[in-house]
Amino acid sequence: MLRQRRTRALAALAAAICVVLGTGMDAQSAGVREVGLRIDLTLQPLLVGGEARWNFDIGGYALFTFGAGWGLRTSAGFDVLHAGPYLALGALRALSPHLLAEADLSMQWSVGARGPVSTAGVGIRFAGGSPGGLSYQLAVFPVSWTLASVAGAPAIASFSPSFTFGGGFLLQTGLEVSEAVTFTFLRMPTPAAPPVLPLGSDWVLSTRLTSNFGMNFAAAP
Repeated sequence: MLRQRRTRALAALAAAICVVLGTGMDAQSAGVREVGLRIDLTLQPLLVGGEARWNFDIGGYALFTFGAGWGLRTSAGFDVLHAGPYLALGALRALSPHLLAEADLSMQWSVGARGPVSTAGVGIRFAGGSPGGLSYQLAVFPVSWTLASVAGAPAIASFSPSFTFGGGFLLQTGLEVSEAVTFTFLRMPTPAAPPVLPLGSDWVLSTRLTSNFGMNFAAAP
């Protein structure tokens, strides 16, 4: 059964990446600004079976622009350690050339869980760069909630503000490579399991490292 689930999940991941990359082939007509490969390494906030749990997600991402200052960020992939797919969507609104307002929704599934770990939030992202192709970003999501269930327990909603710091470089060919670190602070007065990184009596910490390798069609010749 587990092998079948892994096979189906891998097939879904391959299909998702093909769709993303296929869309990128007609970027100008589809309004695609960026497309590429995304890798996430996430430390979960609570111990599972008395041990720290990592998610290692591999997938694809794309950034679409439409209208005046609006955008849509999408990513989909698969956790190769725990046989679970994920999906993330984000709506963007440009407030200035370097400042964006965002509303994000993400869902991560895993084998044996009663439902996905879902996170929804709104925040602000500042993105800048230099003439040499270097880029940097800072994102703050002060209003965010995470809904999760651990070891068959009822789902619990946790207040989960986050901060993201990142940077990268963009070549003249349009190839773009970036890294970002996200710190998520979850308020859990009564956690369902011992926390990995406790912060006082009510808060626990989760961290994520994200690597993107893709094409920026707005910068491509």
